[in-house]
Amino acid sequence: MKKFFAFVAVALVAFGFASCNGNDPVVNGFKITVSDIQATSAIVKVEPVDTAATYVAYYFAAADIKGMSDDSLKLSIKANMDYMIEMYGMYGYDLTYADLLMKGAFSDTIAVTPKTDYVFTAIKMDDKGEFIGDFAKKNFSTPDITIAKTVDLGVLPEGGFEDYRDYDGSFLAYGTNGKLADVTLNIYSETIAGKFTEADLELEYSYVWTPEAGQYGLPIVKAEIEGKENAAAKTASMAGYVVGSDQVKYTFSFEFSTAAEEMQEGVAPKKAAAKKAPARKPAFVAKGLKKF
Repeated sequence: MKKFFAFVAVALVAFGFASCNGNDPVVNGFKITVSDIQATSAIVKVEPVDTAATYVAYYFAAADIKGMSDDSLKLSIKANMDYMIEMYGMYGYDLTYADLLMKGAFSDTIAVTPKTDYVFTAIKMDDKGEFIGDFAKKNFSTPDITIAKTVDLGVLPEGGFEDYRDYDGSFLAYGTNGKLADVTLNIYSETIAGKFTEADLELEYSYVWTPEAGQYGLPIVKAEIEGKENAAAKTASMAGYVVGSDQVKYTFSFEFSTAAEEMQEGVAPKKAAAKKAPARKPAFVAKGLKKF
């Protein structure tokens, strides 16, 4: 299932054109200020009136929570916190609700997706995971990205495929040219053949890499991709372009076998490796632990 929320705990959140000028009102115990809004980044400041209170902060794509009640939103947030506690437990960390809570004012530069409407929320919570009071909410929108240049990666000669469609409704396809380039796409679709955009990608596991991109590669912020499949031959291909957070448009194509790699305990090697890359959404930090 594609994740539709992003968590903020001692590292933050996303906003847009409704930028603040220092005159933002206090809403349900929080003042939220946004500045320097770009297509892929923004600066946010959250100031709780009660500086001794603990709270959580999340942001959502507005379309994903349209019509959702506050009670349903609380259930989703609580479920995500429970998931994170369980996930960290698998890696040997004894995480609690207290580790996921914020206290006092916080400000940071965070990652955003271009041309997207968001809702940022903050709400008090105690160390038992119980919500206190009502949500503070702020709507915002991000501008579209400007393409700085186009780089043709050409045909990536080595392709791979991992099938998660029975697990979470997605598959992962990637093409690489050794030390020159790598494009990895985690696409939510029951069919490999089709036309896909960034809205179809699980951005946490999708990225473009070149030597200039650094160790982990770049988050994908825009994409137009066409997949084709030859079921009889058990082969498929991906072609099109992705735009990285560096504002570069990367064109590419690659072929791959659809004989999927075997998943190990629900997580295949490529997808597991992607989890070690910088978070595609605002990073979570709890007592020195960064979100995978």
